[in-house]
Amino acid sequence: MKMAMRPARAVLIAAVMVVAAGCGGGMSTPDPVAPVIPSGTYDIRGSVVSVDRARNIIEINHEAIPGVMPAMTMPYEVADPSLLQGLAPGDRVRGTLRVDSRGYVITALAKV
Repeated sequence: MKMAMRPARAVLIAAVMVVAAGCGGGMSTPDPVAPVIPSGTYDIRGSVVSVDRARNIIEINHEAIPGVMPAMTMPYEVADPSLLQGLAPGDRVRGTLRVDSRGYVITALAKV
């Protein structure tokens, strides 16, 4: 004949199992999918692909930004809408990219 487990003991055992499963042996590993964003300001150079003045976004086909990302085409938010004045697809630009925990923002931009 089996003895029934007391309800309080069953709850305690279940709680210990949940905590032990969540601990993962006390080791923490970084998420391999989440990129590490190196904070700072960087030069950015490239060609304007599109300008969305309503959303304060500029898409730039830019050169590699050493230590940040390879050459690619990517949309960026601009810190000040006036940075988009006079820019059109095909224009060559140079500017400053601010990188922080919130993302990537163009803080200076001019035609070259």
